[in-house]
Amino acid sequence: MNPSRKIYKYILEVTDEQIKELPAGAEFLHVGIQGSYPSSIQLWAIVDPSADPEQRRFIIHGTGHPVARSLHASAHIGTVITPGGHLVWHVFDGGTVEEL
Repeated sequence: MNPSRKIYKYILEVTDEQIKELPAGAEFLHVGIQGSYPSSIQLWAIVDPSADPEQRRFIIHGTGHPVARSLHASAHIGTVITPGGHLVWHVFDGGTVEEL
């Protein structure tokens, strides 16, 4: 067990693409909606808070929306279904900004 690693939560806006700063080497665990944040998506990750920060690109597509060509090289993190099941979002890791 590495005592410097912790599970952190990050908030993703419901938008096609965004960049967030996370500690390098973040391991994504889960995406979902948590109680008081119904208009955003939460991302839980195992991180080493002392690691250098890196800019990561996140891509969010709704079911039935056109898929960008760049999405094919992205790793699927998870799918989020809103309460009541009216909207479904698919969250992808687009990699570090330097990789693009």
